[in-house]
This record gives sequence, structure tokens and C-alpha cells, in this order.
Amino acid sequence: MLEIVAVATVYFLLSEFSEHVAVLPGGTTTLWAPSGLAVAAIVLLGRRIWPAVAIGQILAVMIESHEYRPLVLCAYAAAQVVEALMAGEILKRAHFNPQLRRIRDVLWLMLPAAILPALIGALIAAVTMVLSSPTPWSQFLTQWREWWLGDATGIMVLAPLLLTAASYRPTRPHGLRAVEIVGFFAYSAALIVLTHFVPGEVAIALPPLLIWSALRFGPPGAGFTTALMAGTGVAVAHHMSGQWHWLSPLDRLLVTQDIFSIGALATLVLAATLQERKSLLAGHAALGAFATAVANSELPEDLRERISFEGEALFDTHVAVIEGEQTPTDEVHAAIDVGSERWGWITLPGLTKADVQRRFLDLESVLPRFAALFGVGIANTRARETLVDLARTDPLTGLANHRVFHERLTDEMTRARRYGRPVAVAMIDIDHFKVINDSVGHVGGDKVLKTIAERVASVMRNDSVVARLGGDEIAVILPESGAHGAMIALQRARIAVSGSAVRPAGMVTFSGGVCDSTHADTPERIMEFADDALYWSKLHGRDTTTAYSPDVIKPMTEDERKHRLTRTRAVVGLKALAGMIDARSPGFEQHSERVSQMADKLASAAGWQPQAAEALREAAAVHDIGKLMLDEELINKQSQHTRPEEQLWRQHPEVGAQMTTDVLEPDQANWIRWHHERADGRGYPDHLTADELPEGAALLALADAWDRLLHGSPGQPTHTVDEALKLCQAQEGTRFTTEAVATLREVLAADAAEQAELAAQASPFPDLYPALEPESEPEPEPQTESRRSSDRVAPSIGDN
Repeated sequence: MLEIVAVATVYFLLSEFSEHVAVLPGGTTTLWAPSGLAVAAIVLLGRRIWPAVAIGQILAVMIESHEYRPLVLCAYAAAQVVEALMAGEILKRAHFNPQLRRIRDVLWLMLPAAILPALIGALIAAVTMVLSSPTPWSQFLTQWREWWLGDATGIMVLAPLLLTAASYRPTRPHGLRAVEIVGFFAYSAALIVLTHFVPGEVAIALPPLLIWSALRFGPPGAGFTTALMAGTGVAVAHHMSGQWHWLSPLDRLLVTQDIFSIGALATLVLAATLQERKSLLAGHAALGAFATAVANSELPEDLRERISFEGEALFDTHVAVIEGEQTPTDEVHAAIDVGSERWGWITLPGLTKADVQRRFLDLESVLPRFAALFGVGIANTRARETLVDLARTDPLTGLANHRVFHERLTDEMTRARRYGRPVAVAMIDIDHFKVINDSVGHVGGDKVLKTIAERVASVMRNDSVVARLGGDEIAVILPESGAHGAMIALQRARIAVSGSAVRPAGMVTFSGGVCDSTHADTPERIMEFADDALYWSKLHGRDTTTAYSPDVIKPMTEDERKHRLTRTRAVVGLKALAGMIDARSPGFEQHSERVSQMADKLASAAGWQPQAAEALREAAAVHDIGKLMLDEELINKQSQHTRPEEQLWRQHPEVGAQMTTDVLEPDQANWIRWHHERADGRGYPDHLTADELPEGAALLALADAWDRLLHGSPGQPTHTVDEALKLCQAQEGTRFTTEAVATLREVLAADAAEQAELAAQASPFPDLYPALEPESEPEPEPQTESRRSSDRVAPSIGDN
């Protein structure tokens, strides 16, 4: 009851405003504000509020027209009630969201819900006016049009303000945002004041405010400035009435209402467009974060927490994960399948599809994707559990596996502490093994790994434990050996591995790190320090073996180690997503890896330091991650893109940079963002020229184009190396930078020379390797041993 009284009161006051303020000379009303209130009240409070509309309209007619006949008053009230209820029903059937965050919501409110109901309401009111007053029937059409357009304009101007204000959740602004809000309201207040003094000039100052509100304050700001536009517009119309003397009153009304409706529609559509884009990017970001968690092999309970967090932020409601095959009673759900098994469901309890569609733009595709990724996570967990139960020997290399290694290391460390005897651990990591794997294929990569494992094991003492810890990482436990003895053992292994070609990859090297029990008293610490030494070797050019010493290598803190591990897992997750994107294009499955290899070659040829070249290689491996936002049909489209398709396509570098910002370094994210820029400034998204384009982005752009030239792309042919080089040289200075093309020529020349050398090489594989004497001399100072330098001295990792 209180709501009805409040709405009726506000309705009456708005009618007084419209009668006394929003009237042009000649008696025509530019807008009927109560109609906007009536529609907003029906949408927000439901149809039960219609008596308030009727009461407010009756009071308005009685006060302004001195009309007291009950039948006439009921007819006028019925006109407004029918209008408001009809608009509310139209919006309800359209699954209207009063927040106006979607373009479709704006269009439904501003067109069908404003125009059609106002037409019917005006028809009832005009008939009532003619029948109940001396107004002749010849004026019926004029009265009907004025009433119709006044009501429609009132809905367009006032309803957005009330709807967005009712659903707005204010937050306390800070810093520059607070300053901007103050400036916005100061600008608005200045316009209101100027309206009374120079109303003609206000029309010039109003459009910037409309654009500002839409871009920075969303639908609530757009609704506010739309209402402000109406208030100032009435004053401007009054001011200009003398200059419009040659127009009829109806034409003046139409001009004013056109300005109101077009300005309101444009402002709200602009605000909704930006909100839709934000929602779309939020959906892709949430999927990307969850996919990364899956790729990082998080446990099911962690995935539950993750999907609840991401889902609640996205759908603004609780997200539940239910195990079991039985279909849930909740209307909004998606199945979680693990292979052919129905594992469970993701649900949004208590919501209907209509409810969620009002909140989120792409429910039909996002929720099933969450479910599919969750299924992948469950499958990964089961696979890991199965692997734990496998034999203790690595099936590929024949070495001990991870479990055996750690059991033996624990035993050896216990024995070393008990009897005061030394023990050392050596960590081995094959240099650029991913490049080898990509160039010779997984079968060839397995052969390389198996050969290297055999060569390493063949030169180790019988009491050593050689194990494959995972991937291309091999570890060795050397009982009764200190760091010096372990360095000698690794030197034997390096000679065995790099002394001759490893088929089918050619020459292969590895990096190594060593630590002994004099620096660590637990299995965990000795592994950590050996890993630090290995990391040191990789940071300083690879093909190097380093012995741990606190004077040379600064131990990583637990936070640093966790950060490195987290980042590594996140990069692996991004690379997995990039591989999934490549797999969506037939024949294009290894595109990102090939681009990564080429970018590494270009960076090395350009004189980049190894760490910088590795950073470019890492960014190149995920340069197309932003295509996650594109559907498969657009990615594989062979004909020319339409304008909307091209606009969507050109967003993927920017989206990719946003997705990798929290994982990669800022320079790497910028290389991804700008890998479609051109030297002549005609690229996208920022139209950088050759002088503005970072070298990393220029090299990545060329590596990407080079792979597409050699292997083709949807709708494009393949080329030979010579043909591709000519095409690149033809676009030197326009599409590609001159320096990048020059670097490409150096890379191709070096590749040709290397292939000629490998073809001429005929060294057979040795079956046996000479064994060096085991250590017997006292241990020297910790040192770093390398084929390039046997006495490398460098600052600590923390200083590098």
C-alpha cells in the first residue's frame, strides 16, 4: 500500500512538472514524464502497482483540467494504465534486463515498449478528449499525435534513468575516479545553470557530456544525462521558439522530441555496447583462468573452488558442482562428462534460463565450456592416479622413475648423516628439447630422449641411481661423491651426449646442476639447490654444468620458487590453450610451436641475449591465444571477412595480451598485442609504425607470417622457402620492418649451412664411452664447468 501511495504521489508531481515546464509556446507538451515513471514502476514493482498509475493520472486530470466526471477520469486513467501494462508485458516477454547492459534491452525499451503502448494509450485518451470536451473530431488526429509522441518521449527519457538507478550498486570511489565523478557532476551543474542564461549555447555543450557519461559511467550515467538532456532541451526549445516561428506548433514539437529520442537512444546504445564488450571479455577471461587451472592439473576440490569463484563473479550467483548421473532439478545446468561417463553437473540453483540471460550475454556457450573443462580436469586427475600405480621403471627410457628416485634419495641422505659420508645429486635438463620435439615429432623426440638416457646411464658408476623425473629432466644420485666427483660424472655424460649426433635430431646438449650433502641436510634442500644450480646454467647460456655454492648461487626463497613453479604451470596452461586453438584449423596444428621456433631463431640472429630470446620464444608460443574468443567458422573462413567479422577478428591480439598479462612480462604481452602491426602503420590494433614498433613485436609478426606462407592458412596457398622469402622482401618497409627481413635472411643462410654440415657428417654412434677415474682427490672450491668456459664466475641469481 505504501508503494502505491508513493508512486501515485511521484506520478502526480511529475505531471505537474510536465504541465508547467515541458510545454512549448502554443500549449504542446514535449514529453509526458509520468509515462516513463509508470513503465519503470511496472517493470520494477510488478503489475500490482497499476492502481498507483491510475490514482496519479486521476489527480493530474482533476487538478489541471478541472475534470470531475468519474467516467471521464476513469477513461484517462485507463489510457495510462493500459499503456504501462502493455509496455511491461512487452519487456517481460523480451527477457528485459532493467540494468540496460545489453543493446537488445535498450532497443526493446526505446522502440517497441515506448512507441506501441504509447500509441494505444494516446488513442484511448484522444477519443476520451473528443467525446468529453468541445474539441471537434477534426482535431482528433492532432490530439492523438501530440499525446502519443509526448508519452513515447517520456518513456524514452525518464524510464532509463529510473530503471538504471534502481539497479545501480554504488561503490565508494577512490583517487582519480572520485575526481572524475566530481568533475562530471560539476559539468552537469554548470549546464543546468547556463540553461537559464544562455540556453542556445547549452545545446553545443551537451553532446560531450552524453558521450562522457556513456563511456565512463555506463547505463546509469547514460540514463542521468538523458534526463538532463530533456530538462535542458525544454529550455533550449523555449529559447529557440522565436526562431522557429515559421514552424507549426506540431512541427516544433516533433523537432524537440526527435532530439530527445535520438539523443537518448544513441547514448544508451553506446553505453550498452561497452557493457556487452566488457561482459564478453569477462567471460573469456573466466574461461581462460579456469582452463589454466585445469592445465595446471589442479585437484577436483581445487577446481570446485575455482569454478565457484569464477562462476559467481561471472553470473553473480552461487554456482554448484553436483556429482552423479541424475539430471538436477535446477533449470540452468550443464553436464560434466569424463569420456563416455556422465560424472556430474554444473548448476545455477534457483535460477531460470531467463534469469541468467538477463544477467549474462552468452550463457548457452559459457556454462557448457566450464563443464567440459571440469571434465578434462577430472580425467587428468584419474590419469595421474593411474600413473602412480604403474611400475617403478620409466617405460620410455628404462631409467628409475620419480618415486624410486625420491625413495633412494631419502635413504642415501639418511645414511650420509648417520655415517658422515658424502652424497651428491646431479640434475640434467636437455637444452631446447621442446624445439627438438617439435622439429622431429613426438616419436623422434622419444628416440632422442631414450638415446640420451642410455648415454648418461652408460657412463655412471654402478652404485649411482639415474632416474627420469619427468619430461626431459634426468636426475642422478651419486653416493660417496661430493660436488667435484659429480661434476666429473656430468662431464663424462656431456662428452657422451654431445660427442656425436643424436638421431634423428642431430647435435644435442644439456644443462646440469650439482649439489652435495655439505650444503644440504635434507632430500628437499639438496634437490632445491641442485635445481638452483641447473637454473643458473640455463640462465647463462645452457650447455653448461654448475656446482652449487652459496658464494656463487643465491638460493631461491620459497616464494621465489613457488612463483617460478606457478608461472611455469600457467605458461604450460596457456600453451595448451594455444595448441587447442591451432587444432581447430585442419593442417594448422603446430602453428604456434613453429612460430615459436622461428621467433627464437630470429632473436638469436638479431643478437638478443639468451634470456631475451627465450622470452620472445615464450610469447610466440601463445601469440594466438586471443582467438579463443572467435568461433571455429570465423577462424577457418576462406572468403573475405565481412565488416563485423573483421572488427571482431582484429580484437584477438588485444584479448590475447589481456589474457597473458598476469602470467607473462609486460614486454611479452605487448609483443602479443602488436604482432599484427605493420611497419607502415596500417596494422592493428594500435596502428604503430616501424619507429614505434618494438623489435620483439616486429620479429614475432614476421615469424607468424613466415609460417603462414610456408604452411598456408585458410584460403591461402603454401609457398616454397624461396617464394616466401621473395614475398617478405617485397613487403620490406611496408608490412615488415627492414631490420626484421634482414634478420630473416641471416637465419635462412645459417639454416642452409647447418643442413649442409649435417648432411656431410658421417660419424657413427659409439657403443661404449671411455670411463674416467672416479673422484679420489679432495674437493676444490665450487665451480661452474662449461665447454665454453671452465672457470665461469658470475653474480648470484638474485642479482642477475
